[in-house]
Amino acid sequence: MAISPAIERRALEKTYHGLMDVIGYRKEKVNGETRTHEEILLRDVPCALSKTYRPRTRQVVDNQVNYVVSYEALLFLAPEVAVPAGSRMVVRQDGVSYVFVQSAEPFVYPTHQEIYVKRLEYV
Repeated sequence: MAISPAIERRALEKTYHGLMDVIGYRKEKVNGETRTHEEILLRDVPCALSKTYRPRTRQVVDNQVNYVVSYEALLFLAPEVAVPAGSRMVVRQDGVSYVFVQSAEPFVYPTHQEIYVKRLEYV
């Protein structure tokens, strides 16, 4: 017996323990000149964050010792939420905030959507 998409969607949404802000760029004309500025496109969107594989760390030397932590993760959210490819996202889940520097094109299903994102952090 097949599960209805509505029942499956409700079950998936029970796993959304995070909230996401989507940051993107808008173009506007100012005194005849087109300017691009960053702004929050979406705020407090329910989501679930899942890491796809183990983080990588590498050392960067720029007059001091820094480390770069990099990994990809997968975001799950409602199918009707429009997240432009290339957006930056801030996800707050389980008391931790994560910033993702890029997003891929979403895979949209009747019950949810999945977006691969990349985390890049200097520590």
